[in-house]
Amino acid sequence: NELSAILRFGAEELFKEDRNDEENKRNLENMDIDEILERAEK
Repeated sequence: NELSAILRFGAEELFKEDRNDEENKRNLENMDIDEILERAEK
């Protein structure tokens, strides 16, 4: 779904700030939309 892809891309951009990109990508795959949005608001 297009909205899901957009949100996932935005969330991935948040994780790029961190050092350990591979671990963050795995964490992102396990997060639900509420966790992603909560992190984006910080």
